[in-house]
Amino acid sequence: MTLSLNELDNRQGKLLFIIWGIIALLLIIAYWPGLHGPLIFDDIQNIVENPSVAITDLSYDSLKQALLSNESGLLKRVLPALSFGINHYMAGGFVDTLPFKLTNLLIHIVNSGLLMCLLVLLWPLLKFPGQPSTLQVGLSILLMTGLWSLHPLQVSTVVYVVQRMTSMAATFVLLGLCMFIYGRQLLQHNFSRGMTLMCIGVLGGIVLGLLSKENAALVSCYAAVIEFSLFTRKGLPGNQKWGLYIFYTVLVALPICLVLIYYFVTPGNLIASYGGRSFSLSERLWTESRVLWFYLSLLFIPDITNMGLFHDDIAVSHSLLQPLTTLVSVIAWAVLLLIVFVVRNRLPVFTFAVLWFLVGHSMESSFLPLELVYEHRNYLPSIGIIVLIAYIFIYYFEYLFKNRQNSSVICYASVTAVALLIAGITYGTFLRANYWASESSIFTSIGQNHPDSPISQYLYGEVLFKTQHKPLLAYPHYFKAAELNTDEVAFVIMAILTTPPDIIANLSDKQLKKTLSSKHVVDLILHKPLSPWSLTIFEAAGECVIARQAHCLPHSRKVSRWLRAVLKSRYVAQRYKRQYIQQLYTIQMLNGQYEPALRTIHKAITQYGRAFPYFMMQADALQALSRYQEALSVLHEAELGVRDRRPDLLRKVQYMQRVVAQKYRMQKRNSAN
Repeated sequence: MTLSLNELDNRQGKLLFIIWGIIALLLIIAYWPGLHGPLIFDDIQNIVENPSVAITDLSYDSLKQALLSNESGLLKRVLPALSFGINHYMAGGFVDTLPFKLTNLLIHIVNSGLLMCLLVLLWPLLKFPGQPSTLQVGLSILLMTGLWSLHPLQVSTVVYVVQRMTSMAATFVLLGLCMFIYGRQLLQHNFSRGMTLMCIGVLGGIVLGLLSKENAALVSCYAAVIEFSLFTRKGLPGNQKWGLYIFYTVLVALPICLVLIYYFVTPGNLIASYGGRSFSLSERLWTESRVLWFYLSLLFIPDITNMGLFHDDIAVSHSLLQPLTTLVSVIAWAVLLLIVFVVRNRLPVFTFAVLWFLVGHSMESSFLPLELVYEHRNYLPSIGIIVLIAYIFIYYFEYLFKNRQNSSVICYASVTAVALLIAGITYGTFLRANYWASESSIFTSIGQNHPDSPISQYLYGEVLFKTQHKPLLAYPHYFKAAELNTDEVAFVIMAILTTPPDIIANLSDKQLKKTLSSKHVVDLILHKPLSPWSLTIFEAAGECVIARQAHCLPHSRKVSRWLRAVLKSRYVAQRYKRQYIQQLYTIQMLNGQYEPALRTIHKAITQYGRAFPYFMMQADALQALSRYQEALSVLHEAELGVRDRRPDLLRKVQYMQRVVAQKYRMQKRNSAN
């Protein structure tokens, strides 16, 4: 039996709708535990701490504000940004996360429906084994759609709110590809209409998808994979073949060539973009050859203990032979690609699966200076592998029952096997969604499941220290994070701040003791690019000392030394340095280091000019040194700067003038006596 959208009768349409309803219900059940979970990491930066997202009404101005609230990418990812603003309005803030998470889940459910449409369109081209009945085709569609949408690997895309950018872009990619395939199937019967639908599908998918995330630009490449692996051009007249060649030249070959020419002409831009990374361009390319096999292992064997937010436990490949698995991975990919072309006509589903997966990763898992491993990058690329898994399952099932004549036995066995498989992955997704119920459970799970991941160990230490208030259990995890990545200053600082000084002083491991030294921290600050983790930790360390927290007070001088190093570092942006200047000054003043505090402000004024906060800090340091006349002079200058412009700041200046003037009068009176 063949099945395509333009040939569906009422019974087949109802069957597909029932299948989609079953999948939607299973998705709601599987993801329910994580729908009230927290906003974390990039959610905080892109949503919670973005004031433009926090709209309180749905007026034109508010919606426009939300639409333009994101700074990522050339087109600002406006559609997800707008949806975040609407979610904030619906939730009345960021405390109730259900509207945010539920929107992600609804988008995923829509995408499962679009994938079903895509699979129906592709079904006659995939050449699945046997002569399946309507029910068997339905089960096959259920199997493929269910495996993809309910796979535990998708959890970090669905419940991690900021990854709506990925899933929303996928919506337009799938929609565009459905239109492309429908047009391509019409091509032989109505060339102009078919080509029009193909162009609208690809260009519409790209344009609308780019408003969500940049990897939607791969729509035309996905279309080329479908064309190469599944369609034949033998029956087309010459003019239609030329039309196809022009279509793929303009929409696939030309954009790829332009990108390659740009990076070939200006290679310095690409190389310079790796300046803030701990790996080079070549190291990234070698490592990704292994990472892609890792992704495949997660798809074929969905062990949730191998999944997680962070995979920095995967070692960087420094060369083709270091580690040796890099060479094995590269050779394996070369052999696999050779097989892809050899079996293209006999086994098109294999060619489709491999090329779809590789094309889907060609942007985020290739030469661009992104982080090495993230699970959400498999959201669309995994479709090809899921189709292959379903094909293998169906082929094996056909082989088992090829000599059976009893159709009812085959029917019951098919339904039971598909149900068990879907139930198994649904349960895995349910368990993983449970991890996302709270920040504590997220970090605990990745800490326990990824003992060699520095970030996971660090976050597990954070849970034990800050949430569960178990410092003696926490610091070994900070130690391990620092040992696993000695170049990440954030891990070293947290290990120092949370560990009693006598424990560090009595460490028998000399290398670890050296790693946890203040000198090592300063060396890292001055000579290594600093990660976002580090910049956050510097702020947290400063605030901890300023708040006079017991575990930070013994390290007050160390924190001051680190902040001074940060101000000298060429790797830290000026906007961060201004913030650290204020922290360093405050710590120095609290410790009675008035002269150093005054020198800190003098340097800030020399570098950044005489800003109002610097006037006030300089005057405060001067009056602490009993240099009241100089303090009054500085305050007078500050008064002239804000008079008639900022009455609120003027009141602060005048209050401080009165305090300093009173102290100055007392000083003169005491001198006279």
